[in-house]
Amino acid sequence: MDQDNNSEEESVGISEDDAQQRYSHELSDMEAIEVLWQMRAQRRQTNPDLPNTVTRLTTPEGSVVYLVGTAHFSDSSKKDVTTTIRAVQPDVVVVELCQYRVSMLKMDEKTLLKEAKDINLEKVQQAIRQNGVMSGLMQILLLKVSAHITEQLGMAPGGEFREAFKEAGKVPFCKFHLGDRPIPVTFKRAIAALSLWQKARLAWGLCFLSDPISKEDVEKCKQKDLLEQTMSEMIGEFPALHRTIVAERDIYLTHTLRQAARCVEAPPNGQKVPAVVVGVVGMGHVPGIEKNWDKELNIQEIMSVAPPSRFSWVLRTVLKGALLGVLGYACNLLMASNVLRLKRPYIFNSSSVWLRSYSMDGMGTAIALRRSPLERLDFDNVVLRKLPVEGSEALGVRTVRGACFSRVKPQPLQNPRFVAVSGPAMELLSLSAEEVINDPLGAEYLSGSRVMPGSEPAAHCYCGHQFGHFAGQLGDGAACYLGEVKAPADQSPELLKENPSRRWEIQLKGSGLTPYSRQADGRKVLRSSIREFLCSEAVFALGIPTTRAGSVVTSDSRVMRDVFYNGNPCMERCSVVLRISPTFIRFGSFEIFKQADEFTGRQGPSYGSNEIRTQMLDYVIETFYPDIQQSHSDPVERNTAFFREVMLRTARLVAQWQCVGFCHGVLNTDNMSILGITLDYGPFGFMDRFDPEFICNASDNSGRYSYQAQPEICHWNLARLAEALNPDLPSDQAQAVLEEYTPLFNMFYLSNMRRKLGLLRKEEPEDEILITNLMQTMHNTGADFTNTFRCLSQISCPAEGEAVEDNEVVRQATELLLQQCSSLEELKAASKPTMDPRELSMLLSLAQSNAALFGMLSDRRTLARQLEKLSRLKELLESTETDLKTKQTEEWTCWIKQYRQRLARECEGECDVKAVQEERVRVMDSTNPRVVLRNYIAQNAIKAAENGDFSEVQRVLKVLEKPFCMQEGLELPGCMVRQGSEEAQEGDEEEEQREAEEDVTGAENKVIVSYDSRPPAWAAKICVT
Repeated sequence: MDQDNNSEEESVGISEDDAQQRYSHELSDMEAIEVLWQMRAQRRQTNPDLPNTVTRLTTPEGSVVYLVGTAHFSDSSKKDVTTTIRAVQPDVVVVELCQYRVSMLKMDEKTLLKEAKDINLEKVQQAIRQNGVMSGLMQILLLKVSAHITEQLGMAPGGEFREAFKEAGKVPFCKFHLGDRPIPVTFKRAIAALSLWQKARLAWGLCFLSDPISKEDVEKCKQKDLLEQTMSEMIGEFPALHRTIVAERDIYLTHTLRQAARCVEAPPNGQKVPAVVVGVVGMGHVPGIEKNWDKELNIQEIMSVAPPSRFSWVLRTVLKGALLGVLGYACNLLMASNVLRLKRPYIFNSSSVWLRSYSMDGMGTAIALRRSPLERLDFDNVVLRKLPVEGSEALGVRTVRGACFSRVKPQPLQNPRFVAVSGPAMELLSLSAEEVINDPLGAEYLSGSRVMPGSEPAAHCYCGHQFGHFAGQLGDGAACYLGEVKAPADQSPELLKENPSRRWEIQLKGSGLTPYSRQADGRKVLRSSIREFLCSEAVFALGIPTTRAGSVVTSDSRVMRDVFYNGNPCMERCSVVLRISPTFIRFGSFEIFKQADEFTGRQGPSYGSNEIRTQMLDYVIETFYPDIQQSHSDPVERNTAFFREVMLRTARLVAQWQCVGFCHGVLNTDNMSILGITLDYGPFGFMDRFDPEFICNASDNSGRYSYQAQPEICHWNLARLAEALNPDLPSDQAQAVLEEYTPLFNMFYLSNMRRKLGLLRKEEPEDEILITNLMQTMHNTGADFTNTFRCLSQISCPAEGEAVEDNEVVRQATELLLQQCSSLEELKAASKPTMDPRELSMLLSLAQSNAALFGMLSDRRTLARQLEKLSRLKELLESTETDLKTKQTEEWTCWIKQYRQRLARECEGECDVKAVQEERVRVMDSTNPRVVLRNYIAQNAIKAAENGDFSEVQRVLKVLEKPFCMQEGLELPGCMVRQGSEEAQEGDEEEEQREAEEDVTGAENKVIVSYDSRPPAWAAKICVT
């Protein structure tokens, strides 16, 4: 397992990150890597003075393996590991753990002690369910040994492995591997190899192992002569057990160490050089590894359990009863009381040392048998009972008629692992981020590689109008409904209002093929998954209704993607996002009943099944709008009230988007939630430089979903929903409701904007003009949307006796806002028409000579926008930087004077202007975010994650969780980006995107740009489709 670069431990010497920051201003990426490689080589001791517990092994290629023999309850073993890793600076660290015990690496001592001592009925049941009766009970008894020693010593085993994990994280380029055979395989093979009499004797000995043990006793386990004596006695009493638990694992560990000792590539030319490996294993395995080191090994023979013969099965079934009675009685005793502390002599005198030495496997059992927190989720999958589910479970893409859901099977991923987990989102499910991350099965469950108990994977069928045209059946092509998790009983009133169903639907996005995948593969990649994950949580933190994202998991499975749509695809990692919402039903869910569209000829797959539409409408209102259901007995009145509420929520939502500069990018009807919350984060974008025609989706050539078009598009989508609900919602009733939309949107928008401007006490008709003038000034000067509003709280109300147009106050405010304005070169780049001049000339000619042909190729709004850009570009080309600065100063000075006059009226009649100002600043700073998810911030985190470093995603998440960050003096972290000319570069879209990504990842001439700064000029080149 490669260790992610997200350790919070302090480093010894200079760390990789420190080196990058120290040299980044003068070194390229490859040069920085070479410097780190050389630094590590200098710190590596050629003839290290190592503890006597270290054995040196070599390979024919010249690689060196330093094998540290340890006792699992030993402080001195931890010191031996630390000394060895620091001295030899390894390429790889291999530890005697498997994937079922990996979570102990991140657990603290207190948690481990609790796990070792906590033996309960649930763990017994889990052990039997995973491994069978015999193996399961034997695991529990071995766990008791570990618990006994843990209690005697007051410390948890495996400290040397946690120390190795920590120290490996401090060595540049060091990988961390799990080297042991999976513990279920070991136990199953061990139990299968014993006779019934041997199982009984071993169980009896384990049950009554209770003599005192000291740290000195444990240290004796590191002495080779004592271990040799112990092993010889064990072989005499339990040869089969020694073979499976010791000898076979010696073979497996030897194989893993030899794999890790393969040559590694050295920068800058990738030349193969011998590797240095540190192996951390129990001292009892060292002799076997030495013995096997130069032998040919067959791993397959020790990885499977042969099925018993029929006669053997019958005989064992008859004889198991008596033995199970003994084991069951023993387990009951060890769970119910302290009877097992009786000071009885050991049945296996010398073998007790072996049992103590290998009690680490008992600790592994404790970790492996911990019930996954995700298995505690209480599912109540109501929607699958209330709405029709397709009868067929066949694989393959198809048209699904007469059903709202299809059952599916998520496809597993190779080596799934967490990129990040959102604590606030997981709290909705009564989980913490820490317990999910530490769950050995967490990444498997939340990637679809394993199905949670109680979940019922399904895909939702819906249709949609895409870019204004009905597309027919769409559906969850890459998403998978897992089920509905009951909310905690103590759910807050706010959450209860948001989600009256008291259930949270959880969904995996990117979990594989469904009947709705069309020509796609049902997968999502790391880029889009990180963007959706971060933006879902960022929008929530801004106070905007949204679906949530609990986690993002990536894997070693890969799919091919054409990033730039230019015919040059590449392989990218499959990744999965956990999405959480009261429901994912959307406008398009009701469009599956649509008749054939007059323009596209497509119809909904369930056209004519009107009873299902009524059934779905009843379910949505009863479940998510219970107040409306209870207050209306007449169906038409109820449905009209429901539509009015959806309209109101949608108007409020888009007003909130507009006020933070958020552009959704793909406002098709299939991306509009029936709850009025933000749904489906694709090519979204937060505006940097204010532009009312801002288009965040590079595929939206017509600007249909531009920033300024969003309110009207949402109104259009509501009209399509009304059509889909007819006749349950009569058209005349729907039209009357739709006429209320624009006044409501304007009301919400003005209310939010007044708060952003700190106009809290009075509402004046002129406020709308003031806001319009602000937007125009921002557009003309190329001001940054987010930062400009944040700066406004620093413009104070005129004090008593202070002139509204005080020149010094206005000058300071103007200088503050000018810092957020674009340079001449940035404005030139932004004003450049996207159309080729020859194409633009042709369209102009067609618009005058052949209106019909012109209408087929473009539209007048697009042409007007291009001409406006061309006109502005011409003006800018004739200007100088000084001319622009003068004009920007004039425009801001004019608006600030208007604003100060309005603030003066705000304070009229107030005796305490200072209190008014303090309230304004408080409200404005909690309304105008200091940081949003800008594209370059997301891209920086994505590139780091694609290189295996998830720490930037996690850091960005923490910042976005507190976007208002009230302490202005507090420095926010930032991205390391290239410092260079702001001049816009010529070239096609793909080349500009490549340059932008190089700016994110390159190390040359870089500076730290705080997350709340204006973005670097090259950020405008990043395009998302």
